[in-house]
Amino acid sequence: MKKGIVILSTLLLTCFTGTSAQEKIDFYDVVDGYTTNGYVILRAEDGTPSDEVRLVGRNLDMNSISTYYGREEVPDEVTHEGKTYKVVEFGYFDDTELSLRCLKFGKNMRKVNVSREGFFLVNGFEVSEENSYLKAIDNILYTADGKTLLKCAWGFNPLDPNYPLSTSDVINIPDDVEIISPQAFSSQSNVAISKLPKSLKEIGEGAFFDFKKIPEELEIPEGVKVIGPEAFNCTSIHKLTLPSTLEEFGCLGTMLKLDSLICQAPIPPTATAFYMSPEDNNPRWPVWYDYYQNAVLLVP
Repeated sequence: MKKGIVILSTLLLTCFTGTSAQEKIDFYDVVDGYTTNGYVILRAEDGTPSDEVRLVGRNLDMNSISTYYGREEVPDEVTHEGKTYKVVEFGYFDDTELSLRCLKFGKNMRKVNVSREGFFLVNGFEVSEENSYLKAIDNILYTADGKTLLKCAWGFNPLDPNYPLSTSDVINIPDDVEIISPQAFSSQSNVAISKLPKSLKEIGEGAFFDFKKIPEELEIPEGVKVIGPEAFNCTSIHKLTLPSTLEEFGCLGTMLKLDSLICQAPIPPTATAFYMSPEDNNPRWPVWYDYYQNAVLLVP
């Protein structure tokens, strides 16, 4: 292996552009006499309304995160003007105003937007056995086929010291997991992982952001092709080994304790100097040279 100081010479600057999604809330429901969650009726490709809805919270401004107001058991159906709709998507979640012991999804829920920032305060997940899209094991939410790990719950209620820690101290990610979703373990401080599964192919943006108990020496298994921006941002990793199969490596972020970065690929993967947020169209988390001036890059 050859050694060298980590610099930006091998980085390809990539910018992301886009606009925030804006949706018109079609109707609201009422909980305990208060107007609460909004629902968006899903449309077919030709624009025809369906009998399915997305629960999007109560905030009218879809440029910002909305808050889910409701009980732990997310409704399977909702009625509006005499018509019954299936609740099939759960999005725009931010629980800064309440800490839920558990989110319980019924048989109709097929998509949960777990990448929003407030989701880490959820302390558990439950999914109906009749649900053919999702499943929950030990407070971790997966797709039904087990190939995508969507979100690891916190495992306890910080506002209730008597609520038991129900998530295992050490998580063994199942061997059939191929994708770890964005923010899947973000801000997690109650559990640890020992290693990543050999079946893994993709690690999403911010998947382990500020993950407190990540191994100091982490080897990304062969077969992984994509590591999203800031996947290990604000972690205590000292030694990170990248596989020969890696094709795309997102912005490092601030990995202040990184001592060595081992790249097994004969052709280095495309990397980013900073991440351009599609929400605000502004660059963030630049890879400042000062962060990594003492880190060593090892290549074939």
